[in-house]
Amino acid sequence: MKKGLIVFALSFFSALFLLPLLFVLTGSLMGSREFASVYGSNQLRFPPLLPRLASLSQYGQLLLNSPGYLSAYWKSLFLAACICLLQLIVGIPCAYGFAMLSFRSRKLLLFLYVIMMMMPFQVTMLPMYQLIQRLGWFDSYWALIVPEIFAPFTVFMLTQFMNRLPHELIESIQLETSSALAVYQYLVIPACKPGIVATII
Repeated sequence: MKKGLIVFALSFFSALFLLPLLFVLTGSLMGSREFASVYGSNQLRFPPLLPRLASLSQYGQLLLNSPGYLSAYWKSLFLAACICLLQLIVGIPCAYGFAMLSFRSRKLLLFLYVIMMMMPFQVTMLPMYQLIQRLGWFDSYWALIVPEIFAPFTVFMLTQFMNRLPHELIESIQLETSSALAVYQYLVIPACKPGIVATII
């Protein structure tokens, strides 16, 4: 009985969460007149779950007849892919150092990383602007990519994930090899695949 109630509650809230996405999908399939009549009126009413006359013409207009949109889309995709890849290249070794290696001021540095993550963008915007200006990166991809490479969230999230790895497994690898690089390559990377995927998402 208790399990059934939990399943019902989870299903109900999941459906409630997915409703806005369903409305976005059905709204994208409506014609301009139907969309204006449903969402353009001042009266508050529940949108229909299915359009009266579904049409894909809006997608064709957007994807085939809007070169400005496609250009912006591919540029955004390129920037996101570069930032994500470089964040992982920098973030995974940093997280490994914070989680697995012992050195002085390790906890202090991790604390500073967390503080940086909690800082609002408005605090770091002006120093970042001045740095980009001095480097001569105005009107370039570097100004968008490089500041995001060292985002502290990636390091913090992967550090928390690596801290949960069983210490017995780490010690068994360390008995076979004293190389920190071997532990990183053969244990940390394979064991942290779920955390890496979550970070990418």
